Amino acid sequence: MTETQLDPTAVDTEVPLLELAGVGHEFGRRPGRSGVRAVDDISLSLNPGETVGLVGESGCGKSTLGRIATRLYRPTRGAVRFEGKDMTHQPKSADLKAFRRAVQMVFQDPNGSLNPRLPAGASIEEPLRARGVARADRRTRLAEVLAEVGLDASAAARYPHEFSGGQRQRLALARALAPQPSVIVLDEPTSALDVSIQAQILNLLQEIQQRDRIAYLFISHNLGVVRHLSRRVAVMYLGSIVELAPAKELFEAPQHPYSMALLSSVLEPGGDTGPGEQIVLKGELPSPSDIPTGCPFSSRCWLADDHCRSERPALTEQTPDHLTACHKAGSH
Repeated sequence: MTETQLDPTAVDTEVPLLELAGVGHEFGRRPGRSGVRAVDDISLSLNPGETVGLVGESGCGKSTLGRIATRLYRPTRGAVRFEGKDMTHQPKSADLKAFRRAVQMVFQDPNGSLNPRLPAGASIEEPLRARGVARADRRTRLAEVLAEVGLDASAAARYPHEFSGGQRQRLALARALAPQPSVIVLDEPTSALDVSIQAQILNLLQEIQQRDRIAYLFISHNLGVVRHLSRRVAVMYLGSIVELAPAKELFEAPQHPYSMALLSSVLEPGGDTGPGEQIVLKGELPSPSDIPTGCPFSSRCWLADDHCRSERPALTEQTPDHLTACHKAGSH
């Protein structure tokens, strides 16, 4: 039986390649009892060849959203769509198989993708073996992806512990590339690497994207890297997107107070890309199990008033393609 293939070159330009439509996820949810809301009503799309950056403090839900995008987590609300097809609510078996081939993920820790008891080549081939790809074709593809990520063919016979951290991340990327995906979710793929190795991996990602038009959802706390790679950037706070804009516009003219604070913490005061001075937020990040009423950021925001504390702002377009969830947007 022939497996259905999802062809990214055939995507209707009016339909996003990957779309998250009002997705939410709660941990510990049971009948009659709500759980901890890690992701709340997020809508986001990816188009072929595009990189969307996803930033925010630790614990804001970035990684959970990445796992929803790949269907490693099933959303408790909303839908995941690929090329317009719903992959959440009883999708056809053939469509779901094709989705799992087309949407891959690379994690911060490459060891999670590599079985320490198997040679690296066997781990890279695993997605192909699961699809029933013939042995000879698997070996051909293995040689191709090792070359793509800059590793010698002899790497296939070595075990994960024999490689450096940067080499293991290349192996994890090779595993994600093996089934020829059209989307890769990258969850902090370079954060554990030193600066020189980070640059090599980032350059490699750009080369692959330019050649194959792969779309990336790039999750990172490194705002400099996000700005360099991304076409658009989404800022998350307590499970929600509070700002979504073209990367250049977000970094030069952030509209949400949280975005301003986030950018000011890493950019030089007085620079032409940030708010101009460091903004120090007061208080700790609230628990996802006890999110403030009204605007989730109101408990830490220096602009908050009674309106902010009582009514949650919607994510609305303030200027073309620049969306912000803030009652004060445009007034500061």
